[in-house]
Amino acid sequence: MLSNGRSGESTNTQTLSVTLLTPPDLKTMTTEDTITLLNMSSGEKKNITLKTEPEPYYIEILDGIDSKEKFIGRNIFDCFKNLNHFLQEQGWLPLCNGARMDVAFYGMQASSCASNQVYLLDEKDDQGQMETAYIFGSATEQQVGTIEQHEIYQQEHNYKRTTGSGNSGSHEISLLKRYYGCLWGLACGDALGTAVEFRKPGSFIHLTDIVGGGLYNLKPGQWTDDTSMALCLASSLLEIPDSKNDGFDPEDQLKKYIQWRDSGYMSSTDRCFDIGNTVAHALLEYKKTGNPYSGSTDPYSAGNGSIMRLAPIALRYFYSIEKSIKYAELSSKITHGAEEAVDACHLLVLFIHAALSGKSKEQILFNTQPLKKLTVKIDDIRKGSYTSKSINEINGDSYVVNSLEAALWCFYTTSNYKDAVLKAANLGNDADTTAAICGQIAGAYYGSDVIPTDWKHLLAKRDMIRDTAKKLFDIGSANYREK
Repeated sequence: MLSNGRSGESTNTQTLSVTLLTPPDLKTMTTEDTITLLNMSSGEKKNITLKTEPEPYYIEILDGIDSKEKFIGRNIFDCFKNLNHFLQEQGWLPLCNGARMDVAFYGMQASSCASNQVYLLDEKDDQGQMETAYIFGSATEQQVGTIEQHEIYQQEHNYKRTTGSGNSGSHEISLLKRYYGCLWGLACGDALGTAVEFRKPGSFIHLTDIVGGGLYNLKPGQWTDDTSMALCLASSLLEIPDSKNDGFDPEDQLKKYIQWRDSGYMSSTDRCFDIGNTVAHALLEYKKTGNPYSGSTDPYSAGNGSIMRLAPIALRYFYSIEKSIKYAELSSKITHGAEEAVDACHLLVLFIHAALSGKSKEQILFNTQPLKKLTVKIDDIRKGSYTSKSINEINGDSYVVNSLEAALWCFYTTSNYKDAVLKAANLGNDADTTAAICGQIAGAYYGSDVIPTDWKHLLAKRDMIRDTAKKLFDIGSANYREK
C-alpha cells in the first residue's frame, strides 16, 4: 500500500513517502463489509466486519473488536462518523479503500515514522465531501509545508499540525480550524452575551447557554454590532485586491459600515439595531469631511468598538506581523482614534496571531512583544497585570482598557472555549463585546471543534461566517507559505 519512493534521483536527497488514505466509499458499502484498521500507537493492522442497515441507518461491528453498540445516524455517513469516533477512542484508524495516491517528496529530513512514512487520512463530512486531512506520525515543518503545497491540498484540504509548543489541549489543531474558531468564536461570544448586555453583575441568573432575548429581544444565535462590523471589515478585506495597498481600503470599509447602518448589511436580523456612539459619530464625520480616518482622538472616546471587530485583520494578514499591526491600528483609527483604542488593537492582533500560530497560552499572553511603546494601561495589560486580580476587580464595561483586560482575564483563568466566553458574558455590562473579544482569541487558540456544536447550529448565518473565514484563510495562509 505504501510507496517506496522513486529511483534515479540524486543520492544527496532523502525520500519521504506519503500515502493518502481514505475512509471507505460509504456509498458502495453492502450489508456486510470488511475494513482494515491501523493501530495508531503500534502500527498493527487488523480487519473487522461491519453490518450496515438502512432506514433507520446504523452500523454494527460483527467481529474483530468486542462491541455490542449500534452506531446510529441520520444517514450512512453519520453512522460511520460515530463509528470512527469510537474506533479512534480505542486507538484504531480505519484505512479501508487503501491508497488514494502515493506522493514522493525529495530533499527533506526523514520523519521519525517507521520507514520514513507519514500517514494522512482524508476525512469526509456528512455529504461525503473531503474536508480535512490528518497527519499520523511526525513530520517536520518543512515536510508539512511541502505536503501543503501539493495540488491535492489546493482544494478543501487541510492538515493537523503538531507544533511542539506545549500548547496543551490545542497542539494538534489545523490552521484552518483556528481560523474558523476565531471568527465563529467571536460571533458565538457575541450571541451569548447579548442576553445580559447592559445588566449589572449579579443582577441576573448566570448564563450557561445561548438563549437570546436581552435588550433587543434577539432569537438564540442572533448577534449584534460586534459581529456585523467584523463581517463588514472582512468583506472589504476580501473584495479589495492585494495590489491595492495590501487589500486595505479605509473608504471601502466605511462604505460597508454605512451600508450596515442604513440597510442592515451583514446584520443577523437584516437591519441595524445596535450601533455605538463613537462609531456613529465617525460615520457622520466621514460624510462631512471625506476623511476616512474620522475616529475621535479624544481620550474619553476610547471605547471597545475597534477591538471587538478585529479578528479579520489578524486572519487576513496572518502572514506578516508587521502588516497585522499596521492595519490593526489603521482599522481602529477609522472609527476609534484614541491612543488607548489603537494600542489595544496593536496588542490584541499580536495575541490572536500567536494563538493562530499554535503557541502556548503563556507564550501568547506573556512573551508577545509590541513593535512600539504602548500607552501605560495597555502596556500594563501586556505585562499581565490582570492575572492576579479577583473577579471583583474585573470590569467588563465598554472602556477599551477594561474590556480588553476582562476578555484576557477570562481567557487566562479558564481551560476551554466555552468556559472562557461564559465567564466573559457573565461579567455583565458590555457582556456581548467582552465575550466577542474573548471569543476571538479563545477560538483561535482552541479551534472550532471545541466550540459547542449546538452553539454553532444556533448561530445566525453560520455558513456565511465559516465561508468568510475560509476565504480569509486562503489569502492569509497562502501568503504565509509564500514567504
